[in-house]
Amino acid sequence: MSGIFINYRRGDHETFVAALADRLAAHFGSDQVFVDHQMRVGTRYPDELRRHLRACDVLVVVVHRQWLSDLHERLCREGLDWVRHEIAIALELGKPIVQALLGNATPPIREELPDDIAELALRQAAEIRAAHLAGDLERLFQELARHVAPIQSTKPRKAPKQNRKRLLPAIALRACGALSLPLLFALTLGGKWRDFASVAMLSLVLMLIGVGMVGIQLLVRRRTFQWERQVGVLPFRQYVRKTWIILVLPFGILVNGLVEFVNEGGALALRITLVFVVVAFLVFFVQRASDERDEQEQEWPPAPSFEPYLFRRAAARLHELLTAHPDWRPPRSRQQQQDAEQIYRDLEKTRLGLIGRRNWNWRTWLWSCHSTVPANYLGWTGSILGLVGTAEALCPTETSFQFHVVVGAMALLAVGLAAAALVLDRAMHRQHDTLLVAELEEWQAKLRPLVFAE
Repeated sequence: MSGIFINYRRGDHETFVAALADRLAAHFGSDQVFVDHQMRVGTRYPDELRRHLRACDVLVVVVHRQWLSDLHERLCREGLDWVRHEIAIALELGKPIVQALLGNATPPIREELPDDIAELALRQAAEIRAAHLAGDLERLFQELARHVAPIQSTKPRKAPKQNRKRLLPAIALRACGALSLPLLFALTLGGKWRDFASVAMLSLVLMLIGVGMVGIQLLVRRRTFQWERQVGVLPFRQYVRKTWIILVLPFGILVNGLVEFVNEGGALALRITLVFVVVAFLVFFVQRASDERDEQEQEWPPAPSFEPYLFRRAAARLHELLTAHPDWRPPRSRQQQQDAEQIYRDLEKTRLGLIGRRNWNWRTWLWSCHSTVPANYLGWTGSILGLVGTAEALCPTETSFQFHVVVGAMALLAVGLAAAALVLDRAMHRQHDTLLVAELEEWQAKLRPLVFAE
């Protein structure tokens, strides 16, 4: 069914009407534009015209220079004037009507029109002049877009997806990464069994600190969440300016710790290499994230996502458009309304997805790899077990029994710390998802009356 019904009177301007129909079809889609020469051969045209009139979203009345005189001339003749009849039906049905004034044509006044179409004089008119054709057509398209969505806007929407990875390969990768650096240190120190035991102890201490940090995050999550909400609606570059310290500080601590540790062994070249690698990785990560965010900022309507920054920005941008931009206030265009409703529905899908994720059981949560903590700490535990196993294998037979007890205790402690990290991390993510669900409900409460305003 057509969205735009073109009403015109036959004459010398028919070529322009056909060209206008083609431009409208290119912008809104051929199935959204109806002009009478499109009717199939053999169809009963009165029924076909009435059917399309009832189905259309807006009527475009093409007014040429002799339009009014042709109308009056037609009044003096017998038979039904379909130009007048189509306008009368559209007015009776309450259809939106836009007059398209060709060249120097002027809109008719009420007193010059028959009673059944006198209301046409009060309907919006758009000029279409040869000297300003591009601008005039653009303004006409903008007016029609309030009733019919342009074809360019139709995009397939994908539901937000969980970022799932395979758990076992992730654990193996983390284990190799967590083992490579301590193994290098142990070999640098001499590669003896005591060196492997010492490096395993250092790695265990670092794991203990890491688990403590996870616990602290759980304790302060509710307080930091409010700050996250405030900065999370900002454009990415403003967001980075306010949060850069959170990223740089851990890297600075890591670099300092690596330098001090290697410095004790006197390996200057290794120290410089480590600092270079860490700094290069930081620069690469920030640049890549910045480029990705720039692309996401330009996308509209934004793609649905479970990432808090993305759905916060989507909600904040929509709220800003609906409240601060006059073009987005009712009655807004059909395309704007579709975009607003689509974003609102995406937020609802995200909220339901977060509720489902919050209620995952242990097995689903672990195998989803939603959090990097399980893979990181299980891989880390594997590296510590590898180090203590190597120390146990290399130690001489006359080693005291206390050493074997210490090695066993280190292995058990590593397993226990990994289990504690998993429990704390799952509790933290469940709490975070609960807070995100509540935040989305607040956004929906703000947006609902704006999106679905009468």
